[in-house]
Amino acid sequence: MAGTLAVAAIVTVATLPIRRDYTLMSPRASIMVLPFRNASNDPEQDYFVDAVTADLTTDLSRLSDTSVTSPPTAFTYKGKAVDPREIGQEFRVRYLLQGSIRKTETKVQTNAQLVDARSAAQLWADRFYYDFTDLSELHDAVDVAG
Repeated sequence: MAGTLAVAAIVTVATLPIRRDYTLMSPRASIMVLPFRNASNDPEQDYFVDAVTADLTTDLSRLSDTSVTSPPTAFTYKGKAVDPREIGQEFRVRYLLQGSIRKTETKVQTNAQLVDARSAAQLWADRFYYDFTDLSELHDAVDVAG
């Protein structure tokens, strides 16, 4: 699942129009994966949501021309309302990946959005559904996607 989200975010970033204002561009794409929100009614699912956020950060950091903000820094925003423009200026990131995860029994629903940190415009969004009979299937799906 984390791999699928990372691939979707990468494809979206790669297909964005290239601006020629080099004073505003860094030589590398820069992104912060904000902590995904636990949309389940079960606070015990926080560990799962945090793990997906960390996996997304790891998957994006594997790209040689992408700069990714470290998880400890991003997790300082867990549970807080954020202004993408402020985060963009403070950490000099161009994009934010954010979303929510709802896990109930064997079903997992993930909503993800890629946001331009300069304008706060949503550039891409998608919803992913998974249904697993046991946790090992979920782990295998994340490993295959990543």
